Amino acid sequence: MNLYLSLIIELVFLALSILILFNIRKKIGLIPLYVLLGALQYLQVLSGNISVQLFEKYTMFPSSSIVFSALLFALLLIYIKAGVVKTRALIIGIVITNFVLAILFGTSYFQELELGILNPTNVHSISDINFEHFLYGTVLLLFDSLLLIILYQFLMSKIKKIHYLLVIFISLAITLIFDSLAFTLGLNYNNTDFLNILLSQLIVKTILAVVFSIILYCYLIYIDKEKSQVSFITTQERDIFSIIKYKRHIKNLQNEKKLVEEKLSSKIGTTLNNISDGFVSLDANGCYTYVNNKAGEFLGKTPESLIGKHIWTEFPKEIGQPFYEVYHRAINTQQTQYVETYYEPLSKWFENRFYPSKLGVAIYFIDKTDQKSTEIILDRNNRNIENILNTIGDAIFVKNDKSEIILVNNAFCDIFNLSRDAILGKTLFDKVTPKEQEVFLKVDREVLANGIENVNEETLTIKGEYTRFISTKKTRFIDNDGKKYLIGITRDITDRVIAEKRLKESEKYLDNIINNIGDPIFVKDEQGQFLLANKSFYDFFGSSKEEVIGETFAKEIPLHLRNYYLKDDEKVLTTGVEVVNERRVTRKNGDVKYIYTKKTRFIDENGKKYLIGIIRDVTALKSVEIELEKHKNNLEQVVKIRTEELDTQNKELQRINKLFVGRELKMIELKNIIKELQAKK
Repeated sequence: MNLYLSLIIELVFLALSILILFNIRKKIGLIPLYVLLGALQYLQVLSGNISVQLFEKYTMFPSSSIVFSALLFALLLIYIKAGVVKTRALIIGIVITNFVLAILFGTSYFQELELGILNPTNVHSISDINFEHFLYGTVLLLFDSLLLIILYQFLMSKIKKIHYLLVIFISLAITLIFDSLAFTLGLNYNNTDFLNILLSQLIVKTILAVVFSIILYCYLIYIDKEKSQVSFITTQERDIFSIIKYKRHIKNLQNEKKLVEEKLSSKIGTTLNNISDGFVSLDANGCYTYVNNKAGEFLGKTPESLIGKHIWTEFPKEIGQPFYEVYHRAINTQQTQYVETYYEPLSKWFENRFYPSKLGVAIYFIDKTDQKSTEIILDRNNRNIENILNTIGDAIFVKNDKSEIILVNNAFCDIFNLSRDAILGKTLFDKVTPKEQEVFLKVDREVLANGIENVNEETLTIKGEYTRFISTKKTRFIDNDGKKYLIGITRDITDRVIAEKRLKESEKYLDNIINNIGDPIFVKDEQGQFLLANKSFYDFFGSSKEEVIGETFAKEIPLHLRNYYLKDDEKVLTTGVEVVNERRVTRKNGDVKYIYTKKTRFIDENGKKYLIGIIRDVTALKSVEIELEKHKNNLEQVVKIRTEELDTQNKELQRINKLFVGRELKMIELKNIIKELQAKK
């Protein structure tokens, strides 16, 4: 288990080392990476004695395979990202390094043998290398490298629809399989374990091809920040055999490019010095590399005196100012930035545009002092007007004589859920229903024609999605040129209308619920007047709504009961203690009813007190109780009579019992007398 963990650590360490060194190449160059890769072939040979048994049958040398696969992984990375020239240089450098190392270690090896330091039959020196394998591996590495690059470029150029991860895997897998076949056939053909060695090589290197392909793909697509460069390199049309073709005219092209660039720079410099705007360029360290004449004039210095100088050394007062912050934002984001700044030494406003690149920043600035002064005045006035309009909660709009909107406040934008740009210049009639269009347009025309103010409550359906209720006041304004404008103020009254509607619905809903309750229900105010009663209440007392609501209802009952009921009401309203009682009442038609009444108090949010009462007709229950009482009394009388009869019968039984007992005693006495007489006889 420890060996497998060591192999995983080795693989991860090599991959990370290669990627880290490559990722920081712009700071330290590619030399450290080249040195690492040059040593990998030698490390591969040294690690060749580390073996692992797979299925107790196949002997594998995974450490050597990991090192070799990492070398090809790095080679493909450099080819993709750095191009043909640097890849070719790397291949040649590795091959030469390996040959030099082979010669040096070979010389050292034979010298140690001659001096008797080493025993040829049992060598344990660091120079213990199979030189035949080493040299053969070096030559094979050259062919593997060329094969890898040619395969990759062939797949990229000729097969367009294949996934990029598959391109990397096929290139690495075929190269590693070729290396396994060539190495095994070349050095182990006569070995009795040839087939097992070959199969083990193929298994290990196929697995490594999968792992290193995934690592390289993830780095290029997800980790490397220069995604545009990756896209360019991986899709460019290179020659398939560009790795083995040396293009002699490269140097001529470079010289020609240099001459063209010099001519172009001269023309650009002349052009930039003749423009009326300032232009400067700075390198990655913030030092001036170019300053045109106008920029020098704006900055109060000659262009020559600024070249090579650091921007913040020359203008330290700008540190911490907007210009300084935007400058660094452009560098950090590598995106064009824009800012208007006031340069106090010259009392001027400048429009600054920053164009960043990896080589530095180009800054283009224009003197906008006159324009800015005018803009500041206009902006201040417009801002004051806008602030006034936008602080008003109602929607405000102004239309021209074609009903096109030319001014709105924030509240108006909120109603239509549109930005100002989407509203200004439009009639917005297409945003409402045809019926609403007709109403709005008719009112607009009437107000513009006769100048009479119009106030109207109407609906507003936005984009057919939802309807609002609005109250709109429209009036006319005529400017000095005689142009007519419509000024409108719209108030959203949706909440009010909905609240009123809901209130009515709630009242109706409540009435339906109360009127469907079988028991009479009523509500009184603090003066004892009825405010509410349900249908059962009216039916029970034989009264109409008009006869009850607003009345005390006390006049319908006798005076002694009236005072009793009013006293109960006052007690409930004062103490809040619930009162329950049972009374006998006589209705208008003469029917006598027994009722059970529960009264309780309710206090609203304004502190007003109300008495809520529920009446239940218990007449039938009362009749049952009376009947039961009668039966109870009858039963008690019957029981009393039956008890008296039982007592009489019991006494008679006792008398008879006494007679029987006396007779028995007499008989016993006679028997005894007879026995005595017989005995004497």
